[in-house]
Amino acid sequence: MHLTGFLTILIFLCAILMLIRVVGRILAGMEGNKGEGTGASPSTFSGFFTSGSRNEAWMEVAHEYGLEYVRPNGMAGLPSLRGNVKERLTEVHIQVSDSGTCQTLATVMFTRPLDAGILIVLDDETVRAERFTGRKTYRIAGLDNPRLQISAPSPEALKRFLTPARMNALKNALAFYRFFEISDRYVVVKFNGDGRDPEVLSSLVEFTSSFAALLEEPESLSG
Repeated sequence: MHLTGFLTILIFLCAILMLIRVVGRILAGMEGNKGEGTGASPSTFSGFFTSGSRNEAWMEVAHEYGLEYVRPNGMAGLPSLRGNVKERLTEVHIQVSDSGTCQTLATVMFTRPLDAGILIVLDDETVRAERFTGRKTYRIAGLDNPRLQISAPSPEALKRFLTPARMNALKNALAFYRFFEISDRYVVVKFNGDGRDPEVLSSLVEFTSSFAALLEEPESLSG
């Protein structure tokens, strides 16, 4: 009797866990469709069920690139990744705005500063206004995007920096992502959402690390 009762409870618990997993996947799909392009943060209720699938995606990408997976701190916590990709310090995390919008960011540090005095940002107007206060900005032929802003110490310095290879890399970034930043010390690329698709998250890490490697090449080589 005791054994039968134990088995019944065990089967019941397994059924509940399976149900939670199925509901989580359904809600993840609903939230993904609803929040696509907006980065809308999952609701507290759906987030309870869908955080598991998101965390699985982040663990998969951590394993793929040999990065450390930093577990969320509690049910409302968010995962992050850190380590080296292509010999460059790399960090991936989720930021949530005051309005509840989620964005996933990959930051790759250069192995040495570029010392070019360059700042290139593709982002919304409020972000650009904050980042370019007091800076002289330039428009570049071939990089025609109203959300793109570029600052440099002088037109000559900008021309030296924007070799053909770097121009092609910037055009690729503009084609695939709506948000990025390049400074003398790092590259940041981000997308809306919390990265619950492992292929999309993996592509972000790969693109950002390759982007940084190309930008860091000496101008004589990248040209």
